[in-house]
Amino acid sequence: MYSRSILITGLIFALGACSPSGDEAQPSQTQDTRFTLPSSAMVIAKMQTVRPAFEFPGLTEAIQATETRPMVTAEIKAIHFAPGQMVNQGDLLVEFDPADYQAKYAVAEAQVKTAKAAATQASSNWERAKELKPDGYISEMQFDETRAAHDTTRAAIASAEADLQRARLDLERTKVYAPFSGKISRPNYAVGTYVVSQSAVQPQPLFELVQVDPIYVKSALELGAYNRAVLLRQRLASEGKEIPEMALTLELAGNQKYPYSGTFESWDNTSVSSMGTITARLQFPNPDGLLLPGQNVLVKGESIDAVDRIIVPQKAVQIDQQGHFVLIVAEGDVVQRRNIEVGIRVRDQWSVQQGLAEGERIIVDGLQTLREGMSLNIQDAG
Repeated sequence: MYSRSILITGLIFALGACSPSGDEAQPSQTQDTRFTLPSSAMVIAKMQTVRPAFEFPGLTEAIQATETRPMVTAEIKAIHFAPGQMVNQGDLLVEFDPADYQAKYAVAEAQVKTAKAAATQASSNWERAKELKPDGYISEMQFDETRAAHDTTRAAIASAEADLQRARLDLERTKVYAPFSGKISRPNYAVGTYVVSQSAVQPQPLFELVQVDPIYVKSALELGAYNRAVLLRQRLASEGKEIPEMALTLELAGNQKYPYSGTFESWDNTSVSSMGTITARLQFPNPDGLLLPGQNVLVKGESIDAVDRIIVPQKAVQIDQQGHFVLIVAEGDVVQRRNIEVGIRVRDQWSVQQGLAEGERIIVDGLQTLREGMSLNIQDAG
């Protein structure tokens, strides 16, 4: 399972600069230009055992849907479903009056028999002609006419059988079956309605059918999150490490938890350049038909196995063209930029894949005021 996260810009909180304090009688002697930073504006990087988790909005989507239109011209004789009903693949849904098509089938069947009888007679004549021709009992013209009659009757059989196949297909189309299991719409025509096959006069389909079990949930994810997920997967695979498996769940409107877990299905084959996103598709079982296509849901994921990660507050993480970074208090109490590779968000914090070590002091407040290289005067709280 892919490890995935949503890129969120770090929150920036502005704090006013605290003027360095000191004896007013000796400002020119101390020349203390260090920025005063309260110790409460820092956190110490610590390794924590967590289950990385994420959540993002999603939209349900049918795996397949169809609009079934009449393939024959006839009167609707019976409708075997109710609006909104769950139907199974192969269920009989609509019946048309088959009388005209039964008659056409009978005629086509008779024509096949007639053609075969004529072909039998022509075949006999042809065999006899081949015996008589060498001895001169029939002329060359009679021989050619017998052979032509033999070939013509065989072609007539093929034509009659094609007509029979077409008549059989039309007769079968007087009964409409469910092409797959799913939820069906209301019928657009009533019993007794005379419908015309593939007609612009009657543009509405007989019914719409959507497969709802299983069902897709799709969500547009920021391309940075996609890139991180794919690159992390490749790195783990190259290192021979297992890819963390995620438990995927849904939250419905009203904060209702969906009872079934899902699986990752696929990434879309293209991205939306104007939005900088790519669509991910997840698949969830939906045996009760609770989820309907076009429904807004909240996708939640949590790692099945716990991992050890350094966790930093989300507000401490900033981003620019070089990527994610934090400001730390380096040796000598100097502000230093530290580029990091973020992983999955853990509530209001980011897990850090690379870039930080335990014990380092991370600045979480006053970020707008601070710049790399500034000297700090750490003021203890209390």
